[in-house]
Amino acid sequence: MSNKTYDALKNLCLVVIPLVALISTICGIWNVPFTEQITGTLVAIETFLGALVKIANAEYNKKLEEVKKINGQGDANEN
Repeated sequence: MSNKTYDALKNLCLVVIPLVALISTICGIWNVPFTEQITGTLVAIETFLGALVKIANAEYNKKLEEVKKINGQGDANEN
């Protein structure tokens, strides 16, 4: 996964979907139709995208650790 794709998914998970969920909640208060279906769909999508972001982050960290070991820099988590 490219950095651009990762950043886009991360922003989607952290900003866009929660904002739409907020709007869905407000719509529920005002009895707008299909609010429950919209909110449930958003939660499912965010869960899936969150898993993709977590997997991509784990793969990136693993590669970073390998590069640091090759370069003789030791543990990538050391400061």
